[in-house]
Amino acid sequence: MSRACDHRRREAEQRPHGQHRDVLAGAGAVEEAGAAQQVRARAGRKQLGQSEGARVREPVALDDAEPGVGDERGGEPREQRAGEGQPRARRATRPRERGEHAGIAVVVGLAVILLTVVFRSILVPIKAVAGFLLSIAASLGLVVWVFQDGNLNGLFDVANAGPITSFLPVLLVGILFGLAMDYEVFLVSRMRENFVRSGKARQSVITGYGQSGRVVTAAAIIMISVFGAFVTDTDPVVKSIGLSLAFGVLADAFIVRMTLVPAVMTLLGKRAWWMPKRLERIVPDVDIEGEAVAHGLRATG
Repeated sequence: MSRACDHRRREAEQRPHGQHRDVLAGAGAVEEAGAAQQVRARAGRKQLGQSEGARVREPVALDDAEPGVGDERGGEPREQRAGEGQPRARRATRPRERGEHAGIAVVVGLAVILLTVVFRSILVPIKAVAGFLLSIAASLGLVVWVFQDGNLNGLFDVANAGPITSFLPVLLVGILFGLAMDYEVFLVSRMRENFVRSGKARQSVITGYGQSGRVVTAAAIIMISVFGAFVTDTDPVVKSIGLSLAFGVLADAFIVRMTLVPAVMTLLGKRAWWMPKRLERIVPDVDIEGEAVAHGLRATG
Protein backbone atom coordinates (compact mmCIF):
# COMPACT_ATOMS: atom_id res chain seq x y z
CA MET A 1 0.00 0.00 0.00
CA SER A 2 2.83 2.38 0.90
CA ARG A 3 4.60 1.52 -2.29
CA ALA A 4 1.46 2.34 -4.38
CA CYS A 5 1.07 5.67 -2.60
CA ASP A 6 4.70 6.54 -3.20
CA HIS A 7 4.30 5.63 -6.87
CA ARG A 8 1.31 7.87 -7.28
CA ARG A 9 3.06 10.70 -5.48
CA ARG A 10 6.02 10.40 -7.77
CA GLU A 11 3.79 10.41 -10.86
CA ALA A 12 2.09 13.62 -9.66
CA GLU A 13 5.44 15.22 -9.01
CA GLN A 14 6.70 14.19 -12.44
CA ARG A 15 3.77 16.00 -14.22
CA PRO A 16 4.36 19.51 -15.54
CA HIS A 17 3.46 22.27 -13.14
CA GLY A 18 1.20 24.14 -15.62
CA GLN A 19 -0.84 21.01 -16.46
CA HIS A 20 -1.39 20.31 -12.78
CA ARG A 21 -2.66 23.88 -12.26
CA ASP A 22 -5.05 23.64 -15.24
CA VAL A 23 -6.58 20.46 -13.90
CA LEU A 24 -7.22 22.08 -10.53
CA ALA A 25 -8.73 25.21 -12.17
CA GLY A 26 -11.09 23.11 -14.32
CA ALA A 27 -12.27 21.18 -11.30
CA GLY A 28 -12.99 24.46 -9.47
CA ALA A 29 -14.97 25.85 -12.43
CA VAL A 30 -17.09 22.69 -12.57
CA GLU A 31 -17.83 22.96 -8.86
CA GLU A 32 -18.84 26.67 -9.21
CA ALA A 33 -21.12 25.90 -12.19
CA GLY A 34 -22.82 23.12 -10.25
CA ALA A 35 -23.40 25.40 -7.26
CA ALA A 36 -24.86 28.16 -9.46
CA GLN A 37 -27.20 25.66 -11.11
CA GLN A 38 -28.42 24.49 -7.72
CA VAL A 39 -29.11 28.12 -6.67
CA ARG A 40 -31.14 28.77 -9.84
CA ALA A 41 -33.12 25.60 -9.35
CA ARG A 42 -34.00 26.61 -5.77
CA ALA A 43 -35.07 30.12 -6.94
CA GLY A 44 -37.22 28.66 -9.72
CA ARG A 45 -38.97 26.27 -7.32
CA LYS A 46 -39.61 29.15 -4.90
CA GLN A 47 -41.06 31.42 -7.63
CA LEU A 48 -43.25 28.61 -8.92
CA GLY A 49 -44.62 28.03 -5.43
CA GLN A 50 -45.43 31.74 -5.03
CA SER A 51 -47.25 31.91 -8.39
CA GLU A 52 -49.26 28.80 -7.55
CA GLY A 53 -50.24 30.33 -4.19
CA ALA A 54 -51.33 33.59 -5.83
CA ARG A 55 -53.24 31.61 -8.41
CA VAL A 56 -55.15 29.76 -5.71
CA ARG A 57 -55.81 32.93 -3.71
CA GLU A 58 -57.12 34.93 -6.70
CA PRO A 59 -59.14 32.65 -8.99
CA VAL A 60 -61.01 34.01 -11.97
CA ALA A 61 -64.70 34.60 -11.34
CA LEU A 62 -66.98 32.07 -12.98
CA ASP A 63 -69.00 34.81 -14.67
CA ASP A 64 -65.90 36.31 -16.30
CA ALA A 65 -64.24 33.03 -17.31
CA GLU A 66 -64.52 31.85 -20.87
CA PRO A 67 -65.49 28.30 -21.76
CA GLY A 68 -62.52 25.97 -21.67
CA VAL A 69 -60.28 27.94 -19.31
CA GLY A 70 -60.68 25.51 -16.43
CA ASP A 71 -57.79 23.40 -15.18
CA GLU A 72 -57.71 19.88 -16.62
CA ARG A 73 -57.14 18.29 -13.21
CA GLY A 74 -60.22 19.61 -11.42
CA GLY A 75 -61.92 22.20 -13.54
CA GLU A 76 -60.41 25.04 -11.50
CA PRO A 77 -60.16 28.34 -13.39
CA ARG A 78 -56.73 29.44 -14.48
CA GLU A 79 -55.43 32.98 -14.04
CA GLN A 80 -57.08 35.65 -16.13
CA ARG A 81 -55.18 36.52 -19.28
CA ALA A 82 -54.32 40.09 -20.27
CA GLY A 83 -57.07 41.97 -22.08
CA GLU A 84 -59.85 39.95 -20.47
CA GLY A 85 -60.74 42.39 -17.69
CA GLN A 86 -64.43 42.37 -18.68
CA PRO A 87 -66.82 39.54 -19.47
CA ARG A 88 -67.20 38.64 -23.11
CA ALA A 89 -70.98 39.16 -22.97
CA ARG A 90 -70.56 42.69 -21.65
CA ARG A 91 -68.02 43.55 -24.32
CA ALA A 92 -70.31 42.09 -27.00
CA THR A 93 -73.31 44.20 -25.94
CA ARG A 94 -71.46 47.50 -26.29
CA PRO A 95 -71.98 47.81 -30.07
CA ARG A 96 -75.64 46.90 -29.61
CA GLU A 97 -76.05 49.59 -26.95
CA ARG A 98 -74.39 52.16 -29.19
CA GLY A 99 -76.73 51.18 -32.03
CA GLU A 100 -79.79 51.59 -29.80
CA HIS A 101 -78.61 55.01 -28.63
CA ALA A 102 -78.04 56.09 -32.22
CA GLY A 103 -81.52 54.90 -33.17
CA ILE A 104 -83.13 56.88 -30.35
CA ALA A 105 -81.14 59.97 -31.37
CA VAL A 106 -82.35 59.65 -34.96
CA VAL A 107 -85.98 59.26 -33.84
CA VAL A 108 -85.77 62.26 -31.51
CA GLY A 109 -84.08 64.41 -34.14
CA LEU A 110 -86.68 63.64 -36.79
CA ALA A 111 -89.45 64.34 -34.29
CA VAL A 112 -88.02 67.75 -33.50
CA ILE A 113 -87.77 68.65 -37.20
CA LEU A 114 -91.30 67.49 -38.06
CA LEU A 115 -92.93 69.15 -35.08
CA THR A 116 -91.05 72.37 -35.84
CA VAL A 117 -92.50 72.34 -39.35
CA VAL A 118 -96.02 71.50 -38.15
CA PHE A 119 -96.31 73.94 -35.24
CA ARG A 120 -93.78 76.56 -36.42
CA SER A 121 -92.28 76.73 -32.96
CA ILE A 122 -89.03 75.85 -31.19
CA LEU A 123 -90.22 75.24 -27.64
CA VAL A 124 -93.20 73.04 -28.49
CA PRO A 125 -91.10 70.30 -30.20
CA ILE A 126 -88.52 70.37 -27.39
CA LYS A 127 -91.32 69.99 -24.84
CA ALA A 128 -92.86 67.11 -26.79
CA VAL A 129 -89.57 65.20 -27.07
CA ALA A 130 -88.75 65.78 -23.40
CA GLY A 131 -92.12 64.32 -22.43
CA PHE A 132 -91.52 61.29 -24.66
CA LEU A 133 -88.14 60.62 -23.05
CA LEU A 134 -89.76 60.92 -19.63
CA SER A 135 -92.36 58.31 -20.58
CA ILE A 136 -89.68 55.94 -21.93
CA ALA A 137 -87.63 56.29 -18.74
CA ALA A 138 -90.66 55.61 -16.53
CA SER A 139 -91.71 52.55 -18.51
CA LEU A 140 -88.25 50.96 -18.65
CA GLY A 141 -87.71 51.78 -14.99
CA LEU A 142 -90.85 49.88 -13.97
CA VAL A 143 -89.93 46.85 -16.09
CA VAL A 144 -86.42 46.69 -14.63
CA TRP A 145 -87.78 47.16 -11.11
CA VAL A 146 -90.26 44.30 -11.49
CA PHE A 147 -88.62 41.75 -13.80
CA GLN A 148 -84.93 42.34 -13.15
CA ASP A 149 -84.86 43.42 -9.51
CA GLY A 150 -87.62 41.04 -8.46
CA ASN A 151 -90.11 43.47 -6.91
CA LEU A 152 -93.86 42.72 -6.90
CA ASN A 153 -93.26 39.22 -8.25
CA GLY A 154 -96.41 37.93 -6.60
CA LEU A 155 -98.61 40.66 -8.05
CA PHE A 156 -97.43 40.14 -11.63
CA ASP A 157 -96.84 36.37 -11.26
CA VAL A 158 -93.14 36.51 -12.13
CA ALA A 159 -91.46 33.23 -11.19
CA ASN A 160 -87.80 34.25 -11.31
CA ALA A 161 -86.11 37.63 -11.64
CA GLY A 162 -83.75 38.03 -14.57
CA PRO A 163 -82.56 40.43 -17.28
CA ILE A 164 -85.14 41.86 -19.66
CA THR A 165 -85.14 40.83 -23.29
CA SER A 166 -82.79 42.75 -25.56
CA PHE A 167 -85.34 43.91 -28.16
CA LEU A 168 -87.77 45.36 -25.61
CA PRO A 169 -86.28 48.91 -25.62
CA VAL A 170 -86.40 49.05 -29.42
CA LEU A 171 -90.01 47.84 -29.51
CA LEU A 172 -91.01 50.21 -26.74
CA VAL A 173 -89.42 53.24 -28.40
CA GLY A 174 -91.10 52.53 -31.74
CA ILE A 175 -94.63 51.98 -30.45
CA LEU A 176 -94.65 54.50 -27.63
CA PHE A 177 -93.13 57.22 -29.80
CA GLY A 178 -95.94 56.93 -32.33
CA LEU A 179 -98.64 57.05 -29.67
CA ALA A 180 -97.00 59.92 -27.79
CA MET A 181 -96.70 62.06 -30.90
CA ASP A 182 -100.33 61.31 -31.79
CA TYR A 183 -101.49 62.55 -28.40
CA GLU A 184 -99.24 65.60 -28.71
CA VAL A 185 -100.63 66.53 -32.11
CA PHE A 186 -104.22 66.00 -30.93
CA LEU A 187 -103.78 68.44 -28.06
CA VAL A 188 -101.40 71.05 -29.40
CA SER A 189 -102.96 71.38 -32.85
CA ARG A 190 -106.21 72.54 -31.27
CA MET A 191 -104.29 74.95 -29.08
CA ARG A 192 -102.44 76.26 -32.12
CA GLU A 193 -105.67 76.68 -34.07
CA ASN A 194 -107.32 78.70 -31.32
CA PHE A 195 -104.19 80.81 -30.79
CA VAL A 196 -104.00 81.71 -34.49
CA ARG A 197 -107.65 82.79 -34.44
CA SER A 198 -107.75 84.68 -31.14
CA GLY A 199 -104.13 85.49 -30.29
CA LYS A 200 -104.80 84.64 -26.63
CA ALA A 201 -102.36 82.03 -25.40
CA ARG A 202 -104.03 81.10 -22.10
CA GLN A 203 -107.52 80.87 -23.57
CA SER A 204 -106.24 78.77 -26.48
CA VAL A 205 -104.75 76.23 -24.03
CA ILE A 206 -108.07 75.94 -22.18
CA THR A 207 -110.10 75.59 -25.36
CA GLY A 208 -107.75 73.11 -27.00
CA TYR A 209 -107.56 70.99 -23.87
CA GLY A 210 -111.35 70.90 -23.59
CA GLN A 211 -111.82 69.91 -27.23
CA SER A 212 -109.05 67.26 -27.52
CA GLY A 213 -108.73 66.02 -23.94
CA ARG A 214 -111.61 63.56 -24.24
CA VAL A 215 -110.21 62.12 -27.47
CA VAL A 216 -106.78 61.53 -25.93
CA THR A 217 -108.34 59.97 -22.82
CA ALA A 218 -110.47 57.51 -24.82
CA ALA A 219 -107.58 56.53 -27.09
CA ALA A 220 -105.25 55.99 -24.13
CA ILE A 221 -107.75 53.82 -22.26
CA ILE A 222 -108.21 51.61 -25.32
CA MET A 223 -104.45 51.10 -25.78
CA ILE A 224 -103.86 50.47 -22.06
CA SER A 225 -106.57 47.79 -22.11
CA VAL A 226 -105.04 46.11 -25.16
CA PHE A 227 -101.48 46.11 -23.83
CA GLY A 228 -102.59 45.23 -20.30
CA ALA A 229 -104.15 42.01 -21.58
CA PHE A 230 -100.65 40.73 -22.39
CA VAL A 231 -99.66 40.99 -18.73
CA THR A 232 -101.86 37.97 -17.97
CA ASP A 233 -99.73 35.77 -20.25
CA THR A 234 -97.51 33.17 -18.58
CA ASP A 235 -94.51 33.90 -20.80
CA PRO A 236 -92.27 36.43 -18.99
CA VAL A 237 -91.16 38.01 -22.28
CA VAL A 238 -94.75 38.70 -23.38
CA LYS A 239 -95.61 39.83 -19.87
CA SER A 240 -92.75 42.34 -19.78
CA ILE A 241 -93.69 43.74 -23.20
CA GLY A 242 -97.33 44.18 -22.19
CA LEU A 243 -96.47 45.82 -18.87
CA SER A 244 -93.95 48.23 -20.40
CA LEU A 245 -96.34 49.37 -23.15
CA ALA A 246 -99.36 49.65 -20.87
CA PHE A 247 -97.51 51.68 -18.26
CA GLY A 248 -95.79 53.75 -20.94
CA VAL A 249 -99.11 54.77 -22.48
CA LEU A 250 -100.55 55.45 -19.03
CA ALA A 251 -97.65 57.70 -18.06
CA ASP A 252 -97.47 59.49 -21.40
CA ALA A 253 -101.20 60.14 -21.84
CA PHE A 254 -102.30 61.05 -18.32
CA ILE A 255 -99.13 62.45 -16.73
CA VAL A 256 -97.22 64.00 -19.63
CA ARG A 257 -99.84 65.03 -22.22
CA MET A 258 -102.87 65.69 -20.04
CA THR A 259 -101.03 67.27 -17.10
CA LEU A 260 -97.56 68.57 -17.97
CA VAL A 261 -98.27 69.80 -21.50
CA PRO A 262 -101.14 72.20 -20.56
CA ALA A 263 -99.19 73.42 -17.53
CA VAL A 264 -96.04 74.16 -19.55
CA MET A 265 -98.02 75.77 -22.38
CA THR A 266 -99.81 78.04 -19.89
CA LEU A 267 -96.55 79.06 -18.24
CA LEU A 268 -94.90 79.81 -21.57
CA GLY A 269 -97.82 81.81 -22.93
CA LYS A 270 -97.10 83.43 -26.29
CA ARG A 271 -93.45 82.43 -26.05
CA ALA A 272 -94.52 78.84 -26.76
CA TRP A 273 -95.18 79.83 -30.40
CA TRP A 274 -91.98 81.83 -30.90
CA MET A 275 -89.65 81.10 -33.79
CA PRO A 276 -86.60 83.04 -34.99
CA LYS A 277 -87.18 85.15 -38.09
CA ARG A 278 -84.44 83.48 -40.12
CA LEU A 279 -85.73 80.02 -39.28
CA GLU A 280 -89.29 81.09 -40.01
CA ARG A 281 -88.31 82.02 -43.57
CA ILE A 282 -86.64 78.64 -44.10
CA VAL A 283 -89.25 76.35 -42.58
CA PRO A 284 -92.12 75.55 -44.98
CA ASP A 285 -95.58 76.67 -43.95
CA VAL A 286 -97.72 73.55 -43.48
CA ASP A 287 -101.32 74.51 -42.78
CA ILE A 288 -102.56 71.52 -40.78
CA GLU A 289 -105.33 73.55 -39.12
CA GLY A 290 -106.86 74.58 -42.46
CA GLU A 291 -106.60 78.31 -41.76
CA ALA A 292 -105.89 79.16 -45.39
CA VAL A 293 -109.00 77.30 -46.52
CA ALA A 294 -111.09 78.97 -43.82
CA HIS A 295 -109.88 82.43 -44.85
CA GLY A 296 -110.62 81.64 -48.49
CA LEU A 297 -114.15 80.51 -47.66
CA ARG A 298 -114.80 83.58 -45.58
CA ALA A 299 -113.47 85.85 -48.35
CA THR A 300 -115.62 84.24 -51.03
CA GLY A 301 -118.68 84.10 -48.79
